[in-house]
Amino acid sequence: MTNKKFWLGVLVMVLVFGMMVVGCDNGTTDRGGGNITITGIPATYNGKWAFFSGWSETHLVAGFASLNIQTEVATLVQISGGSVTLPAWRITNAGTVQRFSGNTTVEGTLFISSVQTGTFYYIMEEHFISDYGWETVVFNGGNAMLTWAYGN
Repeated sequence: MTNKKFWLGVLVMVLVFGMMVVGCDNGTTDRGGGNITITGIPATYNGKWAFFSGWSETHLVAGFASLNIQTEVATLVQISGGSVTLPAWRITNAGTVQRFSGNTTVEGTLFISSVQTGTFYYIMEEHFISDYGWETVVFNGGNAMLTWAYGN
């Protein structure tokens, strides 16, 4: 199951880059929006780096600090004190990227890496540590609150 999630994560990140390259926003502008907060993360992951991906039928909601489309380099958010708060980004099927502030429900996965910055290939292939998923992630006003204990 973990191997399936890993390759799903790789696929998600490839699709994210593909959709963002054709979009009109470079994904680095913070125009306000919500956050994805995850608590109860095991202490073994403190000091590691995280990003989130969640799919609905119409778009991807992703969580990371920033992304440079031209260089395809993402900056992840550090896990500290058993929690992480990631800015929420919406990526549509049409390829637009913007801070997410809406309401939706997705199936989501938190990916944990040993590096803060790099291309998603570099992060996922060479520095992937673990992933953890939730079947239902509810966003309200762009915000989602998750607890590690309720994932799988």
